[in-house]
Amino acid sequence: MRRLTAILTGLMLIIITTVSGTAVYAVNQSDNTDPTVYTYHRNNDNEQTSESDEQDATDATESTEAGSTDNSEDEEDIPTPSKSKVDTSWFDYKNKKKTYTIKTEAQLRGLASLVNEKQAAWKPNHTENFRNTKFVLANDIKLSGPWAPIGHGSSYSFQGTFDGNNHTISGLKIGTGYDYSGFFGYLKGSVVNLNVEGKVASNNPCTGTIAGRIDASATITGCTTHATVTGKDKTGGIVGESKGGTVELCKNRGKVNGTYKVGGVVGENFGGKIIKSGNSAEIKSTTRNLGIYGTGGVAGRAVSDGSVVRECYNTGSIISETEGTGGVVGFANARGSRIVSSYNTGNIVVKAAEEGKKKSKAYSGGVAGIVCDNEVIIANCYNIGTSLGADVSGGVVGYYTDKNNRPPKLHITNNYFVNSQYKWGIGIINDSQGATIEDCAVGISLGALKNASGRLSSKFRNDSSGIYGNAGYPVLRWQDKLSEDDKEYLKGISVDAQKRLDNYMTKHVDSLMVGEIIINIFNTTNLLQNSIKLSGDK
Repeated sequence: MRRLTAILTGLMLIIITTVSGTAVYAVNQSDNTDPTVYTYHRNNDNEQTSESDEQDATDATESTEAGSTDNSEDEEDIPTPSKSKVDTSWFDYKNKKKTYTIKTEAQLRGLASLVNEKQAAWKPNHTENFRNTKFVLANDIKLSGPWAPIGHGSSYSFQGTFDGNNHTISGLKIGTGYDYSGFFGYLKGSVVNLNVEGKVASNNPCTGTIAGRIDASATITGCTTHATVTGKDKTGGIVGESKGGTVELCKNRGKVNGTYKVGGVVGENFGGKIIKSGNSAEIKSTTRNLGIYGTGGVAGRAVSDGSVVRECYNTGSIISETEGTGGVVGFANARGSRIVSSYNTGNIVVKAAEEGKKKSKAYSGGVAGIVCDNEVIIANCYNIGTSLGADVSGGVVGYYTDKNNRPPKLHITNNYFVNSQYKWGIGIINDSQGATIEDCAVGISLGALKNASGRLSSKFRNDSSGIYGNAGYPVLRWQDKLSEDDKEYLKGISVDAQKRLDNYMTKHVDSLMVGEIIINIFNTTNLLQNSIKLSGDK
């Protein structure tokens, strides 16, 4: 009975809103051994400061304020692992295999030990990076104690492939004291099809659920995270800092709290690629007046040549104190940096400076907060999220500057925002008053945006019936139909029928016979059959 009621309620919502010519999505969204823990020495690689840090002239003079985060209810001092007890019996360093299966928590901790610690019993003693080696997770694993990240520096990094096999590692708890914090600390290899749940807390940069830092050889594909992440700078839901690596087909569903360079997917995207990925959780940053920093729904910053954010989305709210806050990217610079075919539906709130305390201005944009170099490309994006509290805000870009004083439409094209929510498409242009610019940052109505996929690119499709979970607004073609948490009202209706109903609603949203639908609402089968028949699909 509950299922039938949910189905009828969902269909009634579709029908009632169709009277006004649009359809609004409205559903409820909303065996192993004892734990193996150990200690290892801190990162002794003495790595040079990253290029991204060198861009920030004020980094060397960061105040005490930069070292604190507003962790509120999510902060927890998680104890650091301290005992050396691991299961490495599955690995024979004299007879290595190409593939290993991980079945227990102890074996999983053994993998971490082999990467992080020199094994005294080996002659000569050394660590393993597992290059060209594959690990397959055989089942879900719930961690029963604190976790030490796999890899803690360039010389102590995982370089193989870890295949989660669509299983979940839950109970992740990482405390303070690590240079790179995440299930993997420092990653040079690949992670695929892994789900991770838990909590990551750090008082250092480079904090994420899957990895603290990834380098150019690393890839993270098909992963989903639902962890509370709390860090300093370079904090992200999936990855803290990407130094040229690739994150693809990943989704973050856990809150992210950091000081600056904070993103729903990646905190600092330095020359890396974020493709077909998204965030649906709250993002929060807590520091301003240290330099040009960013907070974004997908990436806090997208900097360096070749930085790419493509076919990505953010639906989570953003609460920011940094200079540049964007629905997709907070701060973007460097020739060739791209933000394309992406969207934001999350609302932005920028916190005001404390009374009597002088701070730099804050800019927010529905797609990008600050664009601070020539030839940054932003194309085929849209924003329906609102912005409050920024000194200057724009529907697409908050602040745009070009060192040669060239107009933004040379590289910013075909982007849309809601014209009733913002005064300008770009808030400031080359230090002058902003503007709404045709073929660049175009303001249109909410109703027009619901059927705007044709204006954007072939990467989008309309979601008129809300089946794809975006309140009727365009979605990216790679996106799934509703998350597992959002499917209650459609249980019992086949995926094929859902697709056909969506197609029908899209084609006939302005001409549906409302009276006939209300009659048919009492017979779900008839409604679906009629929609399939009228849609012309076979």
